[in-house]
Amino acid sequence: MRPHTIIGYVPNGYTGCLVYLEVDIRHGIPGIQIIGLPEGAVREARERVRIALSNAGFGVTGKKILVGLGPAGIPKASAGLDLAIALSILTAEAGLTLPEPIAVIGELGIHGSILPAQGVLAAVDEAVRSGAKAAIVPRDNLAEAALISACRPIGVDSLAGAWHAVLTLAAGEFPETDGFSAETAPVPAPIAAPDFADPGAPVVRGTAEQLRRLTIAAAGGHHIGLFGPPGTGKTLGAHQLGSLLPPLLPQEMIETVRVWSLAGLPFHADAGVWHPPVRAPHHSASVEGMIGGGRYLQPGEASLAHNGLLILDEVAEYPRGVLQALRDPLESGVVRLVRAGTQALFPARAMVCLTANLCPCGSYGKPRGVCSCTTAEISRYWRKFGGAVMDRIAVRVACLPDEKPVQVSTAELRVRVAAARQRQRERICGRGGFRNSQLQRSDLLEHGEFSALAAHTADRLALQHGLTFRGSLHVLQMSRTIADLEQQDAVLVQHVEESAAIRCTIGGGNPWNWLAQGQRARS
Repeated sequence: MRPHTIIGYVPNGYTGCLVYLEVDIRHGIPGIQIIGLPEGAVREARERVRIALSNAGFGVTGKKILVGLGPAGIPKASAGLDLAIALSILTAEAGLTLPEPIAVIGELGIHGSILPAQGVLAAVDEAVRSGAKAAIVPRDNLAEAALISACRPIGVDSLAGAWHAVLTLAAGEFPETDGFSAETAPVPAPIAAPDFADPGAPVVRGTAEQLRRLTIAAAGGHHIGLFGPPGTGKTLGAHQLGSLLPPLLPQEMIETVRVWSLAGLPFHADAGVWHPPVRAPHHSASVEGMIGGGRYLQPGEASLAHNGLLILDEVAEYPRGVLQALRDPLESGVVRLVRAGTQALFPARAMVCLTANLCPCGSYGKPRGVCSCTTAEISRYWRKFGGAVMDRIAVRVACLPDEKPVQVSTAELRVRVAAARQRQRERICGRGGFRNSQLQRSDLLEHGEFSALAAHTADRLALQHGLTFRGSLHVLQMSRTIADLEQQDAVLVQHVEESAAIRCTIGGGNPWNWLAQGQRARS
């Protein structure tokens, strides 16, 4: 068993790695030596810590100091270890015995100031799981750390203040500090309030069919695609979808903030933390930028949209490799990064909304447009994001020109979506997730309350339209979501028929079939 000590942290995937520090101080050539595979910023910490201790008035820099970072076989490359190294040296010099482990994370300035660090929420959460009851963090990260209710964080802005906190904890007392927790965080108005919609978007605009399908996608967490000529509301619909999503649950909020913290993004302790994230990366994004990666593995856009919405506007403009890399996260909700000598896992359970024109020039489908694309060019255009990627898109929206748009209150639709989500949580909690889109066929048929005729109809329509196994699963998932939106316990035949029509809007990925079907629906 490890003795009670100071615990540091280095980011590596969603969980990261706790670092246990040991210090040996003796007479010899003055200096600080760090062992335990220090890399990058940790190697430079020798000078930062030495100068900071000297400038803060601590008299230990004239001795030979050996700092061991365990586990010794894991590379460590985070400036957030600076403060843990400095406090471990001071604790060893003073001969202090800590009553319990203390989590410490923070970057040191050369004059002894404490700078914000990356991954504070993850560090505190993992330290609590290992037995720590207190954490010393930069004051700028205090609100983030206090989201972990099982730990009492201490915000400091100087090395002297951090050392005072250690002395206080060693004496069995706890310093006074202000915090922020999921229980005391400011939250939006109740979901049923009429003014719950965002002030900047009091209404959503689109055709009745578009709004219906956007609502179904938001209620069940289904991936959605909007297809049509330019100017038919595809981009508008994609961004309006984010305003229909209800507030995050407390655990979802903590997961989302944790991913953002690992990416080094700022945290603001206000009602905005409850809003699902909406990410819309530019089509020049690389594979690493989309799913994560880099020298020190970082989360990508797919993970930053966790529990929220990832918008891929004009999806055909994205590199094919980027789209293919999203295939597994779209299905599993997890990104698994594997590199030589290391691997990392990040959550990526986000709704994906993609939009696309019908042809490369964008004129196909316009009533008065002239398309200059050949049949081969259009076929290549659709193959770029078709196949495996399109098979994962459950809700397909035909955005036709010259259709009369309508306006609906954002608050009204949001209330309906939240009510449907609540029914899903009550029914499927503990069976694979909180949304219908996360359920497998066996769970849906056992607990989804499908009538015998509805289940038979789903199988018949899947066979009739030549749907893949995944496509037939989408029909079942959306049928359950439609019933939830209508506050019905049982899934009926009309719910299955509507979901099959939504899934089969684009027959075989052919734009002509799609346009013909949409025009027949209008006539």
